[in-house]
Amino acid sequence: PAWTVRALSVPGPDTELSLFVSFDDARFLFGAGEAMQRSLVQKRLSLRKLQAVFLPSGRSGRGGLAGGLMTLSDAGIKRLAIIGPPDTAQHLATLRASVVRDSQTVDLKPVSRELSSEVVFSSPRITVHAVTLRPPQAVEQGSANPQRPSELSEAELSRWTTAIVNDMFRGPGSDQTIKDEARFSFNGLYRPTSADDRYPLPLASDADVATDVCYIVRTPDVRGKFDVAKAKALGVPNGPIRGKLTRGESIEFEDPSVPGVKRIVHPEQCIGGGGPGSTLVVINCSVENLERLLLSTAFGEFRAVEGKPSVPVHSVVHAVPRAVWMDERYQAWVASFGPSTQHLYADPEGTREIYFRNSAWNALQLNMLDSSIFPIPDFAPGSPPPHMPANAQRLVPNHVVPMYPPKPVFLTEDHMKDTLFPADKTELAEARAALRRNHPEYAAAVDAAQAAMAADADRRACLSPRPGDDIVVTTLGTGSAIPSIFRNVSCTHVDIPGTGGVIFDTGEGSLGQLRRRFGDGLKQVYEDLRLIFISHMHADHHLGLAQILKDRFDNGVHSKLYLVAPYPIALQLEETAWWQQGVPREALENVVYLSTNRLKSGWVPDEREFSLSARPDWSSVPRHPEQLVTEEGMVADVAAGKRKWPFENVFRFHPATNARAAEHTRALLRDLRLSEIWTPNVTHRGAAWGMVLSGVDGWKVVYSGDTKPSEALVDAGRGATVLIHEATLGDDEAEDAEAKGHSTFGQAIEAGRRMGARYVILNHFSQRYPKIPKLPAPEPVEEGGEVHAPAGPTVAISFDFMSLRVADTWKMSHFTEPLNMLYAEAEE
Repeated sequence: PAWTVRALSVPGPDTELSLFVSFDDARFLFGAGEAMQRSLVQKRLSLRKLQAVFLPSGRSGRGGLAGGLMTLSDAGIKRLAIIGPPDTAQHLATLRASVVRDSQTVDLKPVSRELSSEVVFSSPRITVHAVTLRPPQAVEQGSANPQRPSELSEAELSRWTTAIVNDMFRGPGSDQTIKDEARFSFNGLYRPTSADDRYPLPLASDADVATDVCYIVRTPDVRGKFDVAKAKALGVPNGPIRGKLTRGESIEFEDPSVPGVKRIVHPEQCIGGGGPGSTLVVINCSVENLERLLLSTAFGEFRAVEGKPSVPVHSVVHAVPRAVWMDERYQAWVASFGPSTQHLYADPEGTREIYFRNSAWNALQLNMLDSSIFPIPDFAPGSPPPHMPANAQRLVPNHVVPMYPPKPVFLTEDHMKDTLFPADKTELAEARAALRRNHPEYAAAVDAAQAAMAADADRRACLSPRPGDDIVVTTLGTGSAIPSIFRNVSCTHVDIPGTGGVIFDTGEGSLGQLRRRFGDGLKQVYEDLRLIFISHMHADHHLGLAQILKDRFDNGVHSKLYLVAPYPIALQLEETAWWQQGVPREALENVVYLSTNRLKSGWVPDEREFSLSARPDWSSVPRHPEQLVTEEGMVADVAAGKRKWPFENVFRFHPATNARAAEHTRALLRDLRLSEIWTPNVTHRGAAWGMVLSGVDGWKVVYSGDTKPSEALVDAGRGATVLIHEATLGDDEAEDAEAKGHSTFGQAIEAGRRMGARYVILNHFSQRYPKIPKLPAPEPVEEGGEVHAPAGPTVAISFDFMSLRVADTWKMSHFTEPLNMLYAEAEE
């Protein structure tokens, strides 16, 4: 059967390599990095009939797996194989607090730590060999009577994490006996799928994190077509005997016309076409593992020592850094496949061209309204390609390789709405002029909006500035649940003069959005960043957190950063190795965690010194010291390399933990110049928190997270400078919003009115609800010859990449007509 390989995405600021392998009746995915789901939406590709996902390494290429699994389950895919490095089960198990599907079965196949090559997947369509490139590691022995997962051997830990994953995905055919056996095999471990800080998983070993996995994909030999005319000429009788020929068997039958009265017919005499199946090789290799790749014997049959290789390879995709690609030894290894093999290089330094084009075109049209509020995403052509052999080229999105029948790689056409975005300033100016020329009604509405805005600005010029007017809210992800072509999932950056930066929620793909919005200025954003807040455990609000922390370290920023989040977030980060690998201890210690539960009643300084408010009453919380991770145990785990961050116990209400939390909170108030921090419980499906920050300069920022109308949030947020509130659904869908634990547009605005918020910014819109509501536009009040600020809240709708100085929120009401034109068509 015919099959192709398509470059769904390549390495870039907001994407990683992902290869889409397609048969008529089956799909396979190689690489599941961040933004994988959004890439599929952008390219209009469906994962229906998806059978397996192949992960490239222990440090990258799997940031989109968790979100993808949940979306696939909701789309009706009930069973999926996942093949990857040795810590694949452990990686999924760290997400057990938020990634659970009762209707889905996951078949895990981590590659062996001992075998350098093995068959990891086989189906009627493909057979896949994995070639493991793993640094050596000393063999560790587990405890004879383990009380904690960190004391398990690698084999025991593999059983334990597999039990967790099987309990996370409980669909038909999932092996629940593994979970039950594991529960009773290890003394003291009773809750395999609970995100319980008493039983933290140990970190994956450095060797597991550094493991790369290459894949050899083969298809069965292709049967030829039975030639009836040739069979008749040879005297082959009708009936089942002809079926043997089609199955590749020789036949013998009586024929008086030949000597011996017996004729033997071989399949090739009456079967036309067909031939050997084709082979695809996917190379994932770091500089650290290059020597292991060059010495591997797994590729011997594909390499031509003298003449042609014994098994030709149609295409090789290389996911390697430039230091590997440009190494003379690697180039010689590439050449050894022979001149007929196509080589495609997924260059990690290849391009900063726009990938999510619909979103960028949308930003350009918004930019016509106000270039300061609606900047254009960062883009650049990237560096020139390195040296390429004659049979090699740089891989780009939409490259398609026909594997059978085998043909050269080609660039498939973009669909109508996936139009190439300008690549430089000249093309950008031409595109802007073309938009005005081709959409005269929109251009006229833009001009009218700008004229009205200018007139309004003259009236507002005499308003006295107020505390917090210069706060800038940048909405990086404004959609809900899953990403769309226009809106990524939740992430908001707030720049507060005198305090620094705050990030509210970090859904999958938030790092890419940060890179696109701030470009070369991202390092400065990291240096100014003081606080990250995660509102709740739904995946669309936190799956991008570790990527941001890792990128911040990679940019050389090691300063203090406070993380306020539910405790399963801290547990998940504790159990995840790759974001911590190679980071100095001092830098890791500067990531200071505080639980949302500790701040749900508010913290304020007293007159003498920052101290614990009387409101939280921790003394009444029952303690079970025998169940806590002891300080001694933590020290031992750190010394053994099974634990790094956090280097101190941050869980539960042990007196020593309480004292440290109080100390950190006092420091947070001092460092951010806050008069109060508050994380009130809000009403959503499961535990959820809002955030209230009050500055000593008189400003107040309130963030709702996901919530129905919440009295606790209103009470905590009274007198807010700006309220950033979810508005998932329209006012005509109030019942749906109630059932799903969300707010409507009107309910969000009413919350702002009741708390006396000066400005309200709406976000977290349903991806199926693109309408732009008419925004209330409170007018300045003239009294006694003086102009005063409006009494009610000034409201804005948010868009991805929007950066709004809150005192300019009034401008948004002038944009309603052009925005309605822009969003006349429903989002996909």
